[in-house]
Amino acid sequence: MTTTRTPNRQTPPHGTPARYQGPRRHDDWTPCRCTDCRTAVRRAEKIRDLRRRRGHNSFLSRHIVAAHLRTLLDNGWTGKMVADAAGINRKTVWNILNSDVTTVRHDTARAVLALTPTRRPDGTVPSVGTRRRVHALAAMGWPLSWIAEQAGLSFTGLRDLSAGRTKSVKGTYRDAIDALYRTHSMRPGPSQAARRTALGKGWVTAAAWDGAVIDDPSAEPELSPETSLNRDELAAIRRADVEHLDKFGVSPDEIAHRLGMAESTVKGIVKELRAGERRDRSKAAA
Repeated sequence: MTTTRTPNRQTPPHGTPARYQGPRRHDDWTPCRCTDCRTAVRRAEKIRDLRRRRGHNSFLSRHIVAAHLRTLLDNGWTGKMVADAAGINRKTVWNILNSDVTTVRHDTARAVLALTPTRRPDGTVPSVGTRRRVHALAAMGWPLSWIAEQAGLSFTGLRDLSAGRTKSVKGTYRDAIDALYRTHSMRPGPSQAARRTALGKGWVTAAAWDGAVIDDPSAEPELSPETSLNRDELAAIRRADVEHLDKFGVSPDEIAHRLGMAESTVKGIVKELRAGERRDRSKAAA
């Protein structure tokens, strides 16, 4: 009777214990006894013996590795990405996540745990931090069209990103938007419309984010009057809007009408701008 063999898609390379030991099933390859494969087996045996002598366990709890795997998947990795980057079989990835085994070989666990969630092999990164940075810029009055132009993104692409329809971005785009965020997120932008739209959607400014957690998907912004838009930030924004319109010769009464401000307040700001000084409001209030 003829035995039908299933071709093996991932034949172990020469110089590995797996190639020396041979297939566990009827795969279409045979064990190898070359010098490199014999050396690899002896080295693996010596390492196992040394670990036993030192009291090190050759296996690690599956739950530790599975938790890290889920973190990778939550950050946009695929099972194939993990397998390729760690040098393991995709079936091993599935077993770690779904099987009832309790331990994982130490070398396999080490390879998986060495993978960093935010450094994917295809050069992309999770979009959550980039999206939050775009929201913070828009909340300060920087239009999406301007952000897209400065970052080298299409407006459609940035709009999809800001709406949460994009799960990952190229690392170069992330870096470009991060550079804008670092230099402009605390500066009032020129667009009142962009600011109103952003705040209407519940987008928050950079003050609501700690720099260490803005990329953490589980982090939440600190929503409060101080971290959303505080009085000083609102005053700076209004002043920047008035200054922008005044430079184009718009009259104070028209500025007040456009911005929804009291005409006396606008005239006071214009007077300060033209005099090149700022009024001490603490003394005025006293």
